[in-house]
Amino acid sequence: MPLEAGEHLRPRFDGVSYVPSDAVFIGNKKGAVAIFNYDGENCEIAMSGENGWLNRTLIRAIFLQIFVVMSCTRVTARVRADNDRALSIDERIGFVHEGRLRSAVDGYDVFILGMLKNECRWINEQSKSTETG
Repeated sequence: MPLEAGEHLRPRFDGVSYVPSDAVFIGNKKGAVAIFNYDGENCEIAMSGENGWLNRTLIRAIFLQIFVVMSCTRVTARVRADNDRALSIDERIGFVHEGRLRSAVDGYDVFILGMLKNECRWINEQSKSTETG
């Protein structure tokens, strides 16, 4: 499946105030990830999509972009505390709870989740399979 990236994915994030205009987008026709606030070592991501949009190929592409191409050592995600679906997805792909911003968005708490490069199984699995293969 070829990955699509670019400005045509921006409308998925209209109204999401914390995704800046210089965000980079990776995704497909059903969903996208915005990568932003890159400072040379860190970046943030936000995800938006329909059910079933996120697959292993896309997850690997996202983390290869962040940890290999951009050389980040960590990535941060902010998720509203009432968004159980997003929290579940982030936890399953390897994010760890790091904090909570109380009443941060529209009166709701926001969880801060993070992943370090050395914790990312999506790039480390690929590295191990190419080393042994």
